[in-house]
Amino acid sequence: MRSIFAISLLVSGTAYAASQQWVKPIDISGHVPGSVKQIGSTIDAIAKNVASCIGAGKSRNECICSQKSGHARLRTLYNKTLSDHPKWRNSAVSYREGDVQHFVSFEAIELQLRQYDELCK
Repeated sequence: MRSIFAISLLVSGTAYAASQQWVKPIDISGHVPGSVKQIGSTIDAIAKNVASCIGAGKSRNECICSQKSGHARLRTLYNKTLSDHPKWRNSAVSYREGDVQHFVSFEAIELQLRQYDELCK
């Protein structure tokens, strides 16, 4: 769930909403690749750093563009995961850990990376 909020923090809500159609997530609870968990923690870290930066008075764009290594890591994990699971492209996965339901939208991550590239050339 935190991943959804992290992505929305980094991606324009209007562009995200226009690009998304509801897709029933693929339940991967039986086998969650480590890269999927790492994607979630990477997005959480980027969002936390951007929020902290904005809280310190810097502009949204400056804060997003300051997350170069986080976005590079996200891109690497995204590419690796989709290389291993090509059917997940343009889809989403979900899994449960204890009482927490996780959701990762690969379409939203692709949009986030594309917007990062355009904004931070």
